[in-house]
Amino acid sequence: MYPFSEIIQVPGHVIHHSPAKVNHKTKRVFVNADLWAKLNDDTQRFILYHEAGHIVLNTRDEHSADAYAFQRMVAEGRSLKACVYGLTKLLTNSVGHRKRAYLILQMAKAKDLITNKN
Repeated sequence: MYPFSEIIQVPGHVIHHSPAKVNHKTKRVFVNADLWAKLNDDTQRFILYHEAGHIVLNTRDEHSADAYAFQRMVAEGRSLKACVYGLTKLLTNSVGHRKRAYLILQMAKAKDLITNKN
C-alpha cells in the first residue's frame, strides 16, 4: 500500500512539528506522535500518501506530493472534501501553504465538475 520501509512515531519537535517527514534514502516515515492520534483516518491517509508521493515521484516538491496524495485518495473513492480537509487542516497561513491549499481545492473542483457532468 505504501512504499515505506517503516513508519515511526516521534515527538513533534524531532520533525520540527511537521505532521510527518520522509527519509528518501531509508524510505522511513516519521509521524508526529503529538499530533497523530488527534487526526481522523482521512487526514492520516492523506499525510501518508503525501509522503509516499515524495518517494514514488522521487521529488521534494510539496505540490507534486500533494497531487499524488489527492489522486490516491480519489482512486480509493475518498471524498473530495476529505482530500481538501486532509491538507488544509494542518497548514498554516503562510503564502506557500495557502498556495498548496488553493491548488488542492482547484483539483477537487475540477474533479467534481468532471464527475458530475451530465
